[in-house]
Amino acid sequence: MASSKQLENIIKRKSAKVAKCQKEIKLETAAVAKLKGDLAAAKKKEAEKAKSKPKAKVKAKAKPKAKARPKAKAKPKPVVSAVPNINPSSNGNSSSNGNPSSNM
Repeated sequence: MASSKQLENIIKRKSAKVAKCQKEIKLETAAVAKLKGDLAAAKKKEAEKAKSKPKAKVKAKAKPKAKARPKAKAKPKPVVSAVPNINPSSNGNSSSNGNPSSNM
């Protein structure tokens, strides 16, 4: 258990923290009240401006043009090999199914 001196220090720190938070709350409350007043004044000013200004006719917006699609990239041509492709199954002995046991 904490001693009486430790408890007094804890109470002192907590009280200071509470006082600091209360001060911040007062400042923030005052800032909110000021902003509410500014908002009311701005709304009033905009309402007066809207009343004095004649409404303009709304024009229809032009539809955006379709964007051109990018051209497809050219595929590289296949490289022709100088060595002929030798297929081991085309030695003349194999059957059409590729099974070497059926050659007998």
